[in-house]
Amino acid sequence: MLLSVVDWDRSIVARRLPPFAAIRAFEVVARSGNLRVAAQELHLSVSALSHQLKSLENYVGIPLFLRNHSGLRLTESGNQYAQELTRALDSISLATAKVEAGPRRVLSIWLSPSMAGLWLLPRLGKFNRLVPSVDIRMVTSLAPHSSDAEMVDFRIGYGGGAPPGAIRLFDEAVFPVCAPDQLDKYAFEAADPDNDLSKGTLIVCQTMPEEWNGWFRFSEFRGRRPERLISVDNRALALEAATEGLGVAMGRTPFVNDAIGAGKLRRASSKTFADGCCYYLVTSSLLLQDKVAENFSDWLVTEAAGTAGTRPPLSALNLRIAG
Repeated sequence: MLLSVVDWDRSIVARRLPPFAAIRAFEVVARSGNLRVAAQELHLSVSALSHQLKSLENYVGIPLFLRNHSGLRLTESGNQYAQELTRALDSISLATAKVEAGPRRVLSIWLSPSMAGLWLLPRLGKFNRLVPSVDIRMVTSLAPHSSDAEMVDFRIGYGGGAPPGAIRLFDEAVFPVCAPDQLDKYAFEAADPDNDLSKGTLIVCQTMPEEWNGWFRFSEFRGRRPERLISVDNRALALEAATEGLGVAMGRTPFVNDAIGAGKLRRASSKTFADGCCYYLVTSSLLLQDKVAENFSDWLVTEAAGTAGTRPPLSALNLRIAG
């Protein structure tokens, strides 16, 4: 059944959308957590950006931020709204990229921000040189949404085992790491209850806030733990902080492999924890007979196989330290 012109016009009017500039301003501020950083990204003044945020709050009729002397913090409703808008803008960006590409192929892949920044991006240039006619679009978030699974061609997932039809890429191993000149500060091997590391600093990754407590239980460390904390919101920042000599971070393969290989980080313990968790590749069923997609999948698997230390021995303890 075809819509008449009148019906079509009514369907457009019925869609209630805030001003796009205000939506974009809100999403960037929510994602960056900083007005000045967001203003630079959008090429706006902080005053103009604040005006956009206020106009969106007036439009939806509820506060999206809590404002105090230390800055802005998302309300619960604002946080939920920001997540939905990020997914919507990712969809718009992906659709636009596909149109702009014309005859070029665009393959999209969902993966975590740490996997993107610490593993895939440093290797993507190899694929670009091998297959210059294919563009790769990355969609990153801490956990895939149902709409993410529908909009991407590939997904790198994480869990206790690869689900049916998925390809196991590499296993995860966990151990503390620090800058080479900081090794003397962090004697995690010692079981002596008088071992005092209280002057050291633990770098905590907010995505897995309990991993240090799990590590101390697993390693049976009985001394005094580091008392200072640096808390960051992703694995890449945790490893960067450790590289800068700010403390000891939890290293997880494959994220930490390149930094160790380059000599930027060293293991602070010879003990390795692993509980069988792994990273795996899922391919959209629509691409199973697609040669271009098959080439990208084969390339990913080959790169994963070349990642050092991807199959560590499993610990005898059935202990999960990932929060």
